[in-house]
Amino acid sequence: SLLFIFCAVFALPACKRTEEGLKNDWKFAKERWDKHKKNYPALGALLDKQLKDAEAIMAEADKLSNFEEKTKKVGEAVAAINTGFIAELNTVEYNKDEIKKKTEKIKKQKFGKANLKKAENALIDGDNAVAEAERILKNSVATNDEASAAAKEANKVLSNAKKGLDAVAKLK
Repeated sequence: SLLFIFCAVFALPACKRTEEGLKNDWKFAKERWDKHKKNYPALGALLDKQLKDAEAIMAEADKLSNFEEKTKKVGEAVAAINTGFIAELNTVEYNKDEIKKKTEKIKKQKFGKANLKKAENALIDGDNAVAEAERILKNSVATNDEASAAAKEANKVLSNAKKGLDAVAKLK
């Protein structure tokens, strides 16, 4: 989640950490990267470059014997794999998950006749937003800035759908 990224980037050096915790931080970041690589093949080359940079930092961390220095370096590696357009992709995934949760909740709600059509439309809009976000991110891009712009556009589409779902969830 976004909280994890914040903690990994900013609070990690201040926290009492363990070797196992450091490994888990990297493992979690790498798993998210793997998911992005699978879900967004058009961004593959850019994802690979960012991973390569992060792995180089991790290799430096592995050479360190001082635990505080190692902790800081692992935090840098985790940040490197979660920065820029990848941070935007993390938000895309979060927004897609939120839409899914909100959709499930709305499907279980009972609506009066007056609000039923609004609910149906919001559900359709949510599905369409996810499809549109995925379409946006299927386009091949050449730079991190282009990837970031595409992910931001996808997030805008998803955020608008979330707002619509939130409004409908309040109806009866």
